[in-house]
Amino acid sequence: MSKNAVKSYSIPAAMLRQFAFCPRIVYYRLILGQRPRHTIWMQQGLDHQEHLDRLLQRRRLGRFSMEGAQLLQNYALSSENWGVHGMVDTLLVNDIEVVPLEIKLGRANGGRGHRLQLLAYGLMAAEQMRKDFRQAFLLYGAKGNQVQPIVNVEKSRRQLKQVIAAIQDMETDMLKPDSAATAQQCAQCEHIRECNDRDF
Repeated sequence: MSKNAVKSYSIPAAMLRQFAFCPRIVYYRLILGQRPRHTIWMQQGLDHQEHLDRLLQRRRLGRFSMEGAQLLQNYALSSENWGVHGMVDTLLVNDIEVVPLEIKLGRANGGRGHRLQLLAYGLMAAEQMRKDFRQAFLLYGAKGNQVQPIVNVEKSRRQLKQVIAAIQDMETDMLKPDSAATAQQCAQCEHIRECNDRDF
């Protein structure tokens, strides 16, 4: 694991994904300091990630066009330029570029939150290691054999700036944001009890 210092004012990269799901999750965790209840879905995700971590250690990396690259797992990253820190599942590194990989439980859908989180990992790694960042991948499926590339990095970079700015504004004004989450989303949320203004 890297020993880089994390900036004192820094957003956890996982909050980028949570913000895309519902901004109130970020409010409850970053502003109010609440910790989510450990659910069966969270444990399944952790178990699945450990399983795929072991598979990746044994597999060839040619499908990512990174044959011979160094494979770093659970690697800590931070960026002063972006004001973000986090731990990427897997990072492929060669002499030229970095390629972050994130392991997800469920179907391949490449949601906005996952893309933003993965993009942040790539930008942090590129800054920290002084290498190029051109591609990133989400891995799905029981064996991680569903590979979804993250496309349009420049467009996602602009979206990332907007989300980081919105979270920073939330930390400044400390106001609970509105939520456009659906009833289905709320049913999956660990903070549903705190949202007493949601009428479902």
